[in-house]
Amino acid sequence: SKTIIIGGGPAGLTTAIALAGRGWQNIHMYDRLAPPPDPDDDVVFSDTARFYLIGIAGRGQRALKALGVWDEVLKYANPVVGRRDWAPGAGADEGVERIFTERPYTTQVLARDRLAGILLRLVNQRYGGAVTVHYGVECSGVSWVSETEISVSLQRCSSPGTAGGESCEIDGAPFKENAPLVVGADG
Repeated sequence: SKTIIIGGGPAGLTTAIALAGRGWQNIHMYDRLAPPPDPDDDVVFSDTARFYLIGIAGRGQRALKALGVWDEVLKYANPVVGRRDWAPGAGADEGVERIFTERPYTTQVLARDRLAGILLRLVNQRYGGAVTVHYGVECSGVSWVSETEISVSLQRCSSPGTAGGESCEIDGAPFKENAPLVVGADG
């Protein structure tokens, strides 16, 4: 039977990898955004100010290792041992620096879109027969048809939304997909 995942970022892609790695088939993932850039596109990723950087700490590293994707992610990540936290309204020099040297792991940092690009490439390489990825499709609603069937209302985007929160421009009539399992993985 079909499985639907709403959200094509890191959470949705890792969910697809986890399910397909356990033998699930007919997994459909939908996201209103355009596909993430290729993780090897240095022109795109050379301007770090344009991207939301995420840190992957111990639990995240263990989860990605269990899915068999950590080695590929690690090729693109950079180690950090601390961070600077700011309170709302604080000035540029008013942050509190936190250094972590007692942990049994080193946090690794990379651009969120680069992580999504790595995971998308792995989904396509390893699980292309089990997972179908639909970018540029917005979810507009979910309803229960029965105790075992869920209906998802979707619409294609003529121009996908952006990571900054802009909605996509709807193009065409809404359509529905039904499945016994729907996973909400949209951040």
